[in-house]
Amino acid sequence: MNDYEERDFVKLASLYAHPVQPPMLQWSEPAEPDQTIRYNHVIAVTPFGCFLITWKGWEEYDSPAVDETPWGGFWQAFSTVAEAKRECELEYAKRLKESLSRWVL
Repeated sequence: MNDYEERDFVKLASLYAHPVQPPMLQWSEPAEPDQTIRYNHVIAVTPFGCFLITWKGWEEYDSPAVDETPWGGFWQAFSTVAEAKRECELEYAKRLKESLSRWVL
């Protein structure tokens, strides 16, 4: 291993010795239906795409749905908006960690 490779290895090893917590998603305030999105909604933007949670605020009982994710379209429905946000955050963190783990030597 040359000096350059060794420095890179040390940097990478230090990252895994002190793992960085993935950033929390920053959610928009709940928004009313508009011309672009027909349902009540919140959005979290990431460098990889956005999360969109929608629900029918005019209905007494509605399941908020994750209609858009950075990795594709509809994901699933949840009992509450808070639960949908929490699951998006957990899935986002899991996918980031899995992606970073591919670089472990």
